[in-house]
Amino acid sequence: MIRIKRDNILYKLQMWDTSGDIKYRCIVRTYFRTSNIALFAYDITNYESFASIKEYYEEVIQHSTQFPDHFIAVLIANKAELESQRKVSYE
Repeated sequence: MIRIKRDNILYKLQMWDTSGDIKYRCIVRTYFRTSNIALFAYDITNYESFASIKEYYEEVIQHSTQFPDHFIAVLIANKAELESQRKVSYE
């Protein structure tokens, strides 16, 4: 965990990489409750990894109760160096 203090406000940053694995879902739900930002990464060479983002996003929104009106979601395209193998379009 990284702690950053700015303007007398303490921010805590924790990153969890669950690889989208179903076995981690029950564990990470407890972290969703106090989250106000989520990073969703997908593999540009794997359309299924992109398609599953919607399900994960909805689950995070459902379980994040502390800041529901100010939640930030960031979508990250991974493996950009494999552009010739891209399965997810830019649209």
